[in-house]
Amino acid sequence: PPADDTCNGPIALTVATPLTAQAINTYGDDYNDSAAMGCAFASSEDRVYSVTVPNGQRLTLDATVEGTGDLDLTLNLVDGAGACGTACVASIDDGFSGDPEHLDYVNRTGAAQTLLLIVDNWGGMGTFALTSSLATPPADDVCQGATALTGSLTNQTTAGYTNDYEGTDMG
Repeated sequence: PPADDTCNGPIALTVATPLTAQAINTYGDDYNDSAAMGCAFASSEDRVYSVTVPNGQRLTLDATVEGTGDLDLTLNLVDGAGACGTACVASIDDGFSGDPEHLDYVNRTGAAQTLLLIVDNWGGMGTFALTSSLATPPADDVCQGATALTGSLTNQTTAGYTNDYEGTDMG
């Protein structure tokens, strides 16, 4: 199998350099236990990339099925420790064949972080394009940088912010 079939030989992503014609159908199904790390692994082929995220930066990843392909992809970011990471740091699976996958992750660890991106497939045929970018999120994107409410604020927006806090039904 190709070296990037497992976490032992990932392809290094150069942020802001798109990768196109990324085949996945000839790869093995090496990572499909979502319970082990809390990711959205699928039950078919997968391919592994590595990416370094500087502290305080937002990594944005987009995987888009090319042409008439009908791949049903998932994106999983895992820490780079061990054989293939020990914890999922972010994942996405929209559940629809042919749809693009979009994943945002902000590194708030205090140091640069090398992560593994496992692109997984529920099935289908074709190739995909993978794009990545880094940006500095707004300071008040998290509680530690909250904007003080004094009087009334107008023209506020959530554009450029990430969903850092998942909602829970309290009652």
